[in-house]
Amino acid sequence: NLAEYVCQVLNKMLIEGQKDIIEAFRFGFNKVFDINELKSFSSSEIEEVICGSENSTENTWTYENLTQNILPMHGFTKDSMIYKSLIQILINMNTKERKMFLLFVTGSPRLPLGGFKNLYPKLTVVMFQSESMNDSPNSHLPSVMTCQNYLKIPNYTTKEILKEKLFTAIKEGNNAFHLS
Repeated sequence: NLAEYVCQVLNKMLIEGQKDIIEAFRFGFNKVFDINELKSFSSSEIEEVICGSENSTENTWTYENLTQNILPMHGFTKDSMIYKSLIQILINMNTKERKMFLLFVTGSPRLPLGGFKNLYPKLTVVMFQSESMNDSPNSHLPSVMTCQNYLKIPNYTTKEILKEKLFTAIKEGNNAFHLS
C-alpha cells in the first residue's frame, strides 16, 4: 500500500490542500479584475504586465533615456560630476549588474513595462549628507529608500570611488534591509 499512501499524500499536499488557497486568491483577484478575461493572454504576457519586462534592460539604458528619467535633486544637478559619472556607470553595466542595481534601488530586479519612464516614483539621485562635518564623503556607501526609489550618494571625489562604493553597496545590500 506504499504506492497508495504516496498518491494520497501528494493529492492532499498538491490538490486538496491547495484548494482553499487558490479559491481565496481567485475570489480576491476577481474583486479587482475578472480572472476569466485573462484567458486571452499568454502566461508570459501576464508575467510581463505584473512583474515588469525581463527584456527591457538593453533598450532603456541609453544616455538619453537615463538622463531623462533619473532625476538629480537635493545637492545634485544634471551637471554634477557624481550624476554624470553614475549615468556612465549604469550604461556600462552588464545585464546581471543592472538587475542587481534595480533590486538594490527599487526592490525589484525588473523595470516596469515601458522601462524607466514608467517607474513610479521616478528614480531620484540625492546627495547623502553625513552628520559629522569631519567625515570624508569617501568613507560612506551609497544607500537607498526603495519605497521612494531614492539613491543617496555621498559627494565622492572621483568616478572610480563612486563605482567601487556603488558596487560594494549593491552586493552587500542585496536582500538586506537596514534603516538609514
